[in-house]
This record gives sequence, C-alpha cells and structure tokens, in this order.
Amino acid sequence: MEYTQNEQENNLPSHYIPTPITSISNNNNTHTNSNAAPSNQYSQIHSPTSRSKKITTTESVKSKTGYSSVNRSKKGANINEVIELVNSPDTRNHGLHKLLKISRDGSSQLLSSNFPSVLSSIMQCFSDPQGSIRELSLLVIKELLENQGELFLDHFNTLIPQIMDRFADDGKEVNQAAHEAMTEVLEVVPPTQCLHILINLIKQQDGPILLACVRNLAKLCYKIPPAYLQHQLPIFLPVLCVDTTA
Repeated sequence: MEYTQNEQENNLPSHYIPTPITSISNNNNTHTNSNAAPSNQYSQIHSPTSRSKKITTTESVKSKTGYSSVNRSKKGANINEVIELVNSPDTRNHGLHKLLKISRDGSSQLLSSNFPSVLSSIMQCFSDPQGSIRELSLLVIKELLENQGELFLDHFNTLIPQIMDRFADDGKEVNQAAHEAMTEVLEVVPPTQCLHILINLIKQQDGPILLACVRNLAKLCYKIPPAYLQHQLPIFLPVLCVDTTA
C-alpha cells in the first residue's frame, strides 16, 4: 500500500521524521539530522589554518599588552645577573660558562642589550690569577666573535691589544686560546682597521707580543688591497727592520 508524504510522517515515530534542510540552515535551534555533513563552522575550528590564525591573534594580544617588552626586560635582568657572576672572583667560572651557552644559543638580542658591560667583564678576566679563567675568558671571546661578531664592531680598538697581551702569558693554554681568539678577530674585523691597530702595537711592543703582531699582520696582508698595503709599508717596515741584537 502506498502512502502520501503526510501519511508516512503520521505513521512514523517523531525521531524518524527527517527534518527539512531549510530548517537546518535558517534556525539554529532546530534539531539537526544525524546524517547531515559536518557544518563549515566545525571544519574551520579544527582546521590548521584556523589554529594558526588563533596563534597569531594571541601573539598580537601579547604585543599589545606589553608582553614582549616584559620579556625583553627579563632578558636584560638575566644578562645583568650573568655580568655580576663574571665580575665576582668566586662565581667567575660559572658566569663565563653561562656566557658560552648564551653565545652558542645564538642569543644576539640578549647580549646586545648590555654588550659593552659584557665585554668589559670578560676582558677583566684576561688578567685573572688563575690560568684556567684566563683561558676560558679568551675562549668565550672566540665564541662570541664566531656567533655574534657584529656586536664587536665598535670595540676592536680596545679588544685586540688586550688579546695580544695574552701572547706573553706564562700558560701555554692561554697562549693557544689567544691565538684562536685572534684567528676569529681576523675573520670579523675590517682588515684596514686591524692593520692600523697592529701597526700601533708593533711600534710599542717587543718580545712575544711583537712576534705575535707580526704573524697576525702576515695573515692580514692577504685580505688588504695591495695598493693600500704598499702605502702603509713605510710606516711599519722601519720598526720591523730594527736590529735588536745591539
């Protein structure tokens, strides 16, 4: 026996009666069909695109509320704590190792917040009574030059003479660390600037420091334009040719 649509609906339990599609789209309170496809709203909530948008929104909120500036202030506080560790003889070794870790992590922004103080603290360690501290401080400089060399551009006039002094150190390990640090210096410093610094040192130094200056100058010559180097020869050649045996 055939039934009309109204008769079919009257003879079926209410939960089997299909809900018209129009009622799903137009009335949010209407009971949805269990066989209906997932709505666009559900797919958007759980899609990767919507999650990335949510993360971006969260980051923008943090920025607007000063979250990033708070983080920067915390970083500044952290680097100041490390400087205090390096400045204290009792915690110097620990502080230098912290700087090594910071450098290897690539934290240029953290170091740049107070780099002059960081560098000054490290260079104070060059004359520490313990040879292991002197060696470690030079190795920290080497790491910083290798990973954050751009931070040194305004400090080579002070740094290079300090490193060269360590070539007269009694400790062989310190001499080797100074050699490694100067190797990195030559990779970072503008060649002509380094040339003038070494020339001034050649005029003032003797013994192992003079010898180290000459050796580094020889390495540097390959990076300087020949015409510029020839113009500088009358300045430092007379010093190199002085007879020191008399």
